[in-house]
Parts: sequence; structure tokens; C-alpha cells
Amino acid sequence: AAPRYLCWSQRGCVTARPEESGLEFAFEIEHFAEGVARTRTTRFVDRRDFKVASLGAKGCVLATIGDDDDVNAPSILHFRPLDAWARDGGWSATLPPGELANVVCAGDDFAAAFTSRDLLRIYSTGGVEDAVVATLGPTVACAAHGRRLAVAYHQGPPHDERQRLCVQVLDVEARKAENGSGTPLPLPTGATLTWLGFKADDGVLLAGDSAGTFWML
Repeated sequence: AAPRYLCWSQRGCVTARPEESGLEFAFEIEHFAEGVARTRTTRFVDRRDFKVASLGAKGCVLATIGDDDDVNAPSILHFRPLDAWARDGGWSATLPPGELANVVCAGDDFAAAFTSRDLLRIYSTGGVEDAVVATLGPTVACAAHGRRLAVAYHQGPPHDERQRLCVQVLDVEARKAENGSGTPLPLPTGATLTWLGFKADDGVLLAGDSAGTFWML
């Protein structure tokens, strides 16, 4: 079967494919380390069917979607540290029943999950849940750079076929928002957000839409 891409960024990519047994999944993480000639590739097999992932400076966070109607199928987060592939399988966290992981993001020293209950859960790279805060609306996308976490969310329902999105930037270490409730994203009529990310060199936040426009935020 062709691999599914769970993540693709300047840091690397994460792919998944079912094993021949049909009971397990093979995951492959390619890390484009700076100053390293060869791409660092790691593979592992897991019974959990991770659907989303994000690659940070110190590791990769993955999540299963789960089923809010089945208490036996919770949403699970899993973090794999980059500096200890051979001796440490990382940590996992199970979300409360009925709460599903929609979007995940890995920063330099944290892993974050935005959930179906409009909550942001922030974990240390060691697995400690540092904070649980309410978001300002349903999450569309997120991105991380260093200690900063950007989230695009629905400010309200669409109006005249225009999405009403805002992008809020959080300083995770200082536990504060850098731009209040967020910066409105002026998407054209009928357009949707297709990409959100920080430039690797200077940390400038950029967004791209389905109309082919890039925005500097």
C-alpha cells in the first residue's frame, strides 16, 4: 500500500502504511537535521493507527483520532524523542472519553494538541501535562517555532462565502498571547486556508490559501 503522509515540513516528514498482517502499522520519520549531510530516518511499528503528526526539534508527536461514541477507542497522543530512538520509546497520553485530538504540533520544548472540546493541551517533551486552556474557537491549523505556537481558528461561521479566520500566536513558555485574540486572516471569497507555518530562519509566520495567496502575519 502507498504510504500516508501524516506530516511534511522543513524539519522532515512522517509517513504510515499498514503491515501485511493488517494488525499493525509501520511508521517512518525522516528528520532533515541542520548541518547533517544525510537525512536521519527512523522506523517503528505500532498497533495504534496514528492519523496526524508533527515533527519538532526534539521529537515527533503523533495522535490517533479516536471515536467519541466508543469509550474503548479514546484519542491517544504519542511522543517519540529524537535523541533516544534506540533506548526510549517515548511516552503516551490518553485523552478523556469523548475528547478527540484534531490537530497536534511539536515545538522545541513542548508538544501541543488541539481537541474537539476546543481545548489546547500542552505537554513537556518529557510527558508532563503543563497546561489545559480553552481555545477561542474551532482549530483549523497550527504551527510552532521555538517557544511560539500559532493557531488558526474559526472566529465565527462563514459570511458571504468568506471564511472568518483569526491567527493567534502564543508564547508557550511565558503562557501569554503575543497578539491578543488574534490577527484576522483576510481570505478571498470562496478560499480556504491550506498552509500555516513559520520560516525556519527568522521565525516569520506565513499562511497560504487555496487562491494561491501567501500572507505574512
